[in-house]
Amino acid sequence: MLNEHMGQWKFRIIGVLIYSISLAAHASEPIHACAADLEYPPYLFTQHDGQRDTLVGLAIDILQTSLKNAGEPPARIEKLPWLRCLKLAEVGEIDVVLNVPTAQIDPQPYRISEPYAVVHTIYVTSRVNSPHGIIIHSLEDLKKYRICGLLGIRYDSYGIDTAQVDAGSNNYRSLINKLNAGHCDLFLEKREIIDGLQARSPELKAMLNSASLVQTPLPEDSPLGLHYAISRRIPNAQVLLDRLNTTIATLQNNKQLDKWMTSYLKQQ
Repeated sequence: MLNEHMGQWKFRIIGVLIYSISLAAHASEPIHACAADLEYPPYLFTQHDGQRDTLVGLAIDILQTSLKNAGEPPARIEKLPWLRCLKLAEVGEIDVVLNVPTAQIDPQPYRISEPYAVVHTIYVTSRVNSPHGIIIHSLEDLKKYRICGLLGIRYDSYGIDTAQVDAGSNNYRSLINKLNAGHCDLFLEKREIIDGLQARSPELKAMLNSASLVQTPLPEDSPLGLHYAISRRIPNAQVLLDRLNTTIATLQNNKQLDKWMTSYLKQQ
């Protein structure tokens, strides 16, 4: 009996050691993160250095700073179709989703960080097709117009059925051309994203500032926060959430986020 009892303890000890080694190995693996397959400056966008494309932006700076402070390796980040990105995090195949707007927060499959940025919505119209302009008094007025948008973006938070939006454009050039061609009456975007696009692309800056386009703040639009959504399926979800929230608070308090924002908006 004694030998049998000792044998059982040996197996338990071996099991604990294997489990501990497994956890240590997982902890050393890079965090796997995803974001929408769109250019979203200054929060996340592709930077060309003449040799390769690199993803950069505020969302990446915060995440990598948080991991570096904890002695963890840099995250592996990729752009995916938005709904696929969210679904992969929901089932635990992705650890973190970047740039989740407040209106799209779902606390059941994710742990949600504090917002690291606040964004404001504008609506863009074309004088080519609406020479007398379009005036939106309330979000309800949006239902009167044909709206176009970018592939994968949802509009439920504006009281609009996303299925009714012409969301076939996969870039802003296509979106602006569609608007000027009269395929829709307006499109919605965040003012901060428009500023970032103009800083990154002289071509888009010219298009967005052309005499044909009118940019107007959207009434009744509450500012939206941008958050990180951490999969509840990963073992260290709460630890990662706490680290991110601490990093966000620190970078806001020492004005580092403002400095990064200014730097990205100055780039041409």
